[in-house]
Amino acid sequence: HNIMVAAAEQSKNFSMAVVRVPSTLHDLLALKKDAQGIFFDVDGKALLDVVSDMKNNNKRYIIFVGPEGDLLDSEKFQLQKAFFAFVRLT
Repeated sequence: HNIMVAAAEQSKNFSMAVVRVPSTLHDLLALKKDAQGIFFDVDGKALLDVVSDMKNNNKRYIIFVGPEGDLLDSEKFQLQKAFFAFVRLT
């Protein structure tokens, strides 16, 4: 938490993220009901396109980072059904 506060202060970004303990995909999808979900995937849209949309609204965002070996296709399908935006970092 202290590292996150220091990073926010240094970047002049005073809106704090909520960092949660790792959870199951099922639990994540239950949290998403009133938020926009973002999943980082190599085949996703450009990050800048999504960030420009984020600046113009007051939505709550859930950012999902999968395991190192990637998600199963069935898990990605569940995220797509829940309307997660698939975004690449580059």
